[in-house]
Amino acid sequence: MDRGDLARARERIIIEVRPEEVPRKPPLIPVLVFAYLAGTLLALRPREGLSIPHPRISALVILSTVALAAATLFLLAATGGWIWRAGY
Repeated sequence: MDRGDLARARERIIIEVRPEEVPRKPPLIPVLVFAYLAGTLLALRPREGLSIPHPRISALVILSTVALAAATLFLLAATGGWIWRAGY
């Protein structure tokens, strides 16, 4: 059998793949939501035992952080979980 015969034989083969057989990437958006919430809770918890007074976080900082997190999650959802792909 030469290369031409192999190429024709390969073209005639029908490969059927079920959707559950195709590997999929893990869901990134729920992981990021959990990471944002955990980071927010850790950042906003009261500090004990500090010798200097802890400054209060302004509402503008909190709102801008929430807006940045929402924009990032929207970008991930809109692009199917990709922020950057090679070849573009």
